[in-house]
Amino acid sequence: MNEQNETPKNDDDLLAEAEASLEHRRQQDRDRAAASTSSRVGGLRSLSREVGSLSRAISTVSPQELERVRQERAERDALREQALRSPESISIWLQRSRVPLRYRELQYDDALIAGDLRAWAAGFPSSARGACVLISGVVGTGKTTTACWLLRELYLRTVTLDGSPSALFMDASSIYRAIFDKDRATQDLASKVPVLVIDDWGVSYETAWPLGEMDVIVNRRSSELLTTIVTTNVLAHAEDAGDESFEKRYPRCFSRLQQGGPGVVSLLGTDLRRSRR
Repeated sequence: MNEQNETPKNDDDLLAEAEASLEHRRQQDRDRAAASTSSRVGGLRSLSREVGSLSRAISTVSPQELERVRQERAERDALREQALRSPESISIWLQRSRVPLRYRELQYDDALIAGDLRAWAAGFPSSARGACVLISGVVGTGKTTTACWLLRELYLRTVTLDGSPSALFMDASSIYRAIFDKDRATQDLASKVPVLVIDDWGVSYETAWPLGEMDVIVNRRSSELLTTIVTTNVLAHAEDAGDESFEKRYPRCFSRLQQGGPGVVSLLGTDLRRSRR
């Protein structure tokens, strides 16, 4: 009966109730925001107190103690850098660079390396930027050994606690195979790695198409100022081998390989492998 006697609410009453409900929700939101802000302020105050405590603790350390800590840190860093230049670390880096096992384990004699290459290596890493070198000579004159020596010197002169240079040793035949197989990943790697050794260029069977792709790789590396080291059994200059020279067989690449660095280095002499028997 009471429900039947209730007076129906008019529009003004309904609007007033809606506004009251909305204001209530807004107040709840304001209360939550205030609580959150208070919590953050409290956290900042706590952090400020911790920073102040740390600053006071540091200020109580004597200058002699701070110097001792600095010296200990410098000694630890020196020991770590020394470890990075150990034969074991060098071998691991050469392995990552895909240098064959034989050349990772060689005992290199710096005196046997051509003088202009030693002078070039002495300026690493700045002298290596954008530099190219073509190491040519007959079989067994130490071309691959020399290229691997250059990689080792690059590592020794550039490795730091922050990292080591990125390099890659590749047979020319493996690059040609990647071209024939349309292995774009390998071709891109050869084009972009900061230091690349292309070993035994001129041994594989070659046609115009893969040679054109090899031109692209060398040209891209030259344009990006990347270091490229090439070894070949093909004599470098036309005056020594005529149309069979590297200069005549690969004119575009020959020109690119003259940019920066020592350019062409010819290793002369007899087959060192035979002389060791």
